[in-house]
Amino acid sequence: MLDLVELGSGRQLLGRPPFGSEAPAPGDLDEDPWTAAWRGGWQGCLPNAGTACEVDAIRHGFHGRASNDPWVVVEAGERDCGVRWEGHGLAAERRMEVSNALTITTEVTALDQGAPLVALEHLSLGLELIEPRVELELPAGPASELDDSLGPATPAEDAPRWPEIALAGGGTERGERWALEEQRGRVYVVRD
Repeated sequence: MLDLVELGSGRQLLGRPPFGSEAPAPGDLDEDPWTAAWRGGWQGCLPNAGTACEVDAIRHGFHGRASNDPWVVVEAGERDCGVRWEGHGLAAERRMEVSNALTITTEVTALDQGAPLVALEHLSLGLELIEPRVELELPAGPASELDDSLGPATPAEDAPRWPEIALAGGGTERGERWALEEQRGRVYVVRD
């Protein structure tokens, strides 16, 4: 999803990258071509998330092929729609509904036999949505900063519970809110 616009005000709720994007490219991409074609918004990343890799002699691209492949619209209404993607032995269906809130559900099914799967929601919030501050509400699962090169992709069992986050360099910080003028970046994972 590239655009999510509040109709009453015209505010764009999803973010855009600070660079011009190349034309979208489907397939199992490496990080550089994926990033060059990234246009912001909200992607479902599967069957991989993060660095391109090989599993059972099958190549999986950066953030998974579903994050940049076209999805097929299977139904569309005034306040909802459904889309479908197939690849790597999986079928994924995403349903988006708008009422008082936006609800997105994703169901992934193995087509013939078991298939490896990592799923992630890659969401870029628009400046108009997070200004002057942002607050994230999540269940109180174990939380830690993610180091793309060192991992791990899941927090340790003894990691602090959200909104506390175990930092990769040691120590903790709260992650649920910050003011926009505090320039910083964190990539973290919250389980459960």
